[in-house]
Amino acid sequence: MRFRNVSFLVLLSLCVPAWGQQELPSQPSSQVPIYRVTVVGRTIKAINYGHRTEPTKIDFRGTVLEPGARGEARVESKRGAADVQAKFEKLLPPTKFGRQYLTYVLWAITPEGRPVNLGEIVLDDSNKAKLHVTADLQAFALLVTAEPYYSVAQPSDVVVMENVVRSDTIGNIQTVEAKYELMPRGQYTMDTAAAESRTEGKKLSLDRYEAVLELYQAQNAVQIAQSEGADRYAADTLRKAQQLLQQAQNYQAQKGSAKQVVTTAREAAQAAEDSRAITAKRREEERKANERKVTAEREATGRGQAETAAQAASEPPPATQPAAVEPAAADARVRVAQQLSGILDTRDTPRGVAVSLYENLFDPGRATLRPEAREKLSQISGVVSAYPGLKAQVEGYTNGMGDQDLYSQRAEAVRDYLLQRGITATSITARGFSMRPPEGSPQRRRVDIILSGQPIGAVSVSRLDRTALGPGGAQ
Repeated sequence: MRFRNVSFLVLLSLCVPAWGQQELPSQPSSQVPIYRVTVVGRTIKAINYGHRTEPTKIDFRGTVLEPGARGEARVESKRGAADVQAKFEKLLPPTKFGRQYLTYVLWAITPEGRPVNLGEIVLDDSNKAKLHVTADLQAFALLVTAEPYYSVAQPSDVVVMENVVRSDTIGNIQTVEAKYELMPRGQYTMDTAAAESRTEGKKLSLDRYEAVLELYQAQNAVQIAQSEGADRYAADTLRKAQQLLQQAQNYQAQKGSAKQVVTTAREAAQAAEDSRAITAKRREEERKANERKVTAEREATGRGQAETAAQAASEPPPATQPAAVEPAAADARVRVAQQLSGILDTRDTPRGVAVSLYENLFDPGRATLRPEAREKLSQISGVVSAYPGLKAQVEGYTNGMGDQDLYSQRAEAVRDYLLQRGITATSITARGFSMRPPEGSPQRRRVDIILSGQPIGAVSVSRLDRTALGPGGAQ
């Protein structure tokens, strides 16, 4: 059975041949061996190159996907940027990972996981390449991925090479663990039969190969943007990309110059990537607007229920037995709270089991999660995933000093990270509050994750006091 990358919905009808090689025939699916690999995340060494230091060298090592690939880079920290001169060899055509992968891209990854596209790696007829670029960074890791087009903004999960520190690397170097989230964080395939099989076919000159390759990259970029909804959210920019693609295709059909085809196709790919980025931003804005609407409706319903409860409280209570806590849910609630207490400050409340993230888990004055926060949230997501049906409300609390926006952003950052770790969007929401704590109340500026739902019942359990929760419990 063939497995295809679900994030790229369109496959090319032709496989682009490497320059000077023959076109690849299509292979029957029953005869093609497929390796299926699932990637969740990776770690890589980031190097602090300092400021205006002497040039130093690092090596590139192939991953399990491209074990024979290798390379090196000369990195020099200059005023305002780091100069990177890289060269690579024994990189096989990227179409071996699937026909949607048409090129390689060199990335810089900051210690906080932010990716920066440094440029496209174009192979020559001997599977070698050189790239001379600059990065506006001081500490970063370098890696190479296979991509559907050159202007992507996030690395795919097809990582083929990573940097390694050499024994003769010089300068003031500090290695840290750079954790980067790979997109689309899904499955990919390696078509070994297509990669290893070659039959006679038409060869392409270098300039024509480049023109065809850029044309197919532009097609990929446009189709991916369409699949993500750019025709709705960024129609004007997508239309520009489609027009440029059509223009490039016309140049190719009319046997125009290869330079003309390449220039127009690359412009089309960039416009398509812009439309995809605009789409992602506007969809996120739409999601937040819908979330605010749902929250407002919920609060209105809550006020109505509170008024009803207050009215009922003024009347004599009926002669009924109090509701019992369902034993299985109560036990699950204790287990969840005790598991979470080993990760963060945890307490049981009438609203659910709550864990708190305080100031030290965010960058000062920013909504950026520190590495230790991401590690703890990853552990929390594992606990939540073990209890299907749990819901999470992420709430940012301030001290009433005008920083409600910051804590709303921090709550959203926590929510977004939990979504990345597999929590479904329908079961998690985020919002911010401004409150003035009682005099002397400690650490009130925080982000709470409140877990509730059928698996742990709707009634707090008295056993969940500080003693039961242990040293990780409420402070």
